[in-house]
Amino acid sequence: MADLCSRPCACVPHENICCCPPKNGITVIQPACQVIPDPQVAGKTVVAANPCFCELAGQSYWTYKFTTDCEQNTKGISSIAILVCETILAEHVVVEELIDGCDTFSVVPFTLSKTDPIYGTAPAGFQILKVETADRFDVGVTVVYRVQIKGNFPVTSQPVKVKAGPKVLTFDCEEDCYLVPACPAVGKLLVVKECSEVIVDNKVTLFYSVDVTNIGNAPLSAVSYNEQVIYDPANLTIGPVTVDPPTLSVDTTPGRIIISGNLGAIDPGGLVRVTYQVPILTFAVPGFYLITSNTVATAPETEAMASCVLNLDAVQLTADKCCAVDGNRGVFRITIASVGASPQTEVAFLESVFVPAGVTVQFTDFDGCVATFPDGSPVPLNTNLTNTIVNVWCPSLTVPAGGSAQKNIRFLAVTTVIQPTEAIVNTLVEVDFLNGDEQIFLGIAPVPVSASVAVTGSMECLKPCALAAASAPAAIEIGSDLKNSKTLTDKE
Repeated sequence: MADLCSRPCACVPHENICCCPPKNGITVIQPACQVIPDPQVAGKTVVAANPCFCELAGQSYWTYKFTTDCEQNTKGISSIAILVCETILAEHVVVEELIDGCDTFSVVPFTLSKTDPIYGTAPAGFQILKVETADRFDVGVTVVYRVQIKGNFPVTSQPVKVKAGPKVLTFDCEEDCYLVPACPAVGKLLVVKECSEVIVDNKVTLFYSVDVTNIGNAPLSAVSYNEQVIYDPANLTIGPVTVDPPTLSVDTTPGRIIISGNLGAIDPGGLVRVTYQVPILTFAVPGFYLITSNTVATAPETEAMASCVLNLDAVQLTADKCCAVDGNRGVFRITIASVGASPQTEVAFLESVFVPAGVTVQFTDFDGCVATFPDGSPVPLNTNLTNTIVNVWCPSLTVPAGGSAQKNIRFLAVTTVIQPTEAIVNTLVEVDFLNGDEQIFLGIAPVPVSASVAVTGSMECLKPCALAAASAPAAIEIGSDLKNSKTLTDKE
């Protein structure tokens, strides 16, 4: 079997497993070390032996390098052929290409077949993995192919073939060249698992697909299957679980779902797919929930397993309106806060400001939001307005976990009436949840909510924002940034 990827591989001094002499200006090399994705840190890479098996990712990596010179008679590579175990399925393979001068691997198409019109018939126990270059490169270039295959396989040596121009070139200079994945001599199980969550109309369903494959060269009889899904029974309520094939049994106990049964016999290269769905009906409280699932498939002398973890976010929010005045200056503030253990989320919201007849105001700042009149026309800043309604739409606001976020509407009272008392009213009309595809929304309250500034000969806030200290003056200082006002707490 391939070495574990966790074993270090020294890049310097550089070594090759196989480096056959060039043919028609082309050289095929299999380096002793290879660069593979770091299974623990997304976007990072590590250096490992070539080939190697990564237990955490459940897949093996095989790297090959092809070089063409710039001789006049050298033809560019049109395709390559590498032999792999005949029971490997195409859906369990990813081929990546790194062209000299490029900085990242790119996934490229490939085919798997026992017989190919260019490369003929594969030897017993193997199939041909073919990659066509499709004019992505020509001569004077080095190209690296990294083949990722689900599962671990015995390592054997086979030739590598290349088509360049009209000729098919075979590279087989040594007995230990080139290392490729062979089929296990006996039946061997492989479990490949995918899990996802889908949220529709604020309801989440967990989807699981498990492929149980015999990657060995002998039949497996009476393959047994056991699946366990573990969740938080105190805060989550699940609905009926549906499973295919229906011959598998489902046992649901608080906090645990067990799916088990017999998958029957699986021939070499055969696959049995198990799918199941778990609806989550309710969330008792907001928070961050982990759903863990573990799969084990067993047969005589072979066992395979896979697991995955789904993260579910449930969000609940509160809303508040308040105001502050200082002379003829006023501010309406909207605060949207996280409830309990709610994770960070995104919302949009709509507010309205009613300016009564007899009161003239100038809006000086909408804090990045869009203000319009009922007919949809924009509201100008620093312009006298009276007897009107202003709609304020804020398309995006980030509410942090364990915290709150605010927006402020600032205005000046230009003229006021003495009698009767009038009021400028700011109302939070609605809040739209923007992460509906990723999170469950448990609601926001209270909505609608309002704050008012009464206007007689002066302005008086009828729902003032909380003061930083009980001894603070009744008239709150309103600077260019309300959040930095000395008489307001930082967390408001």
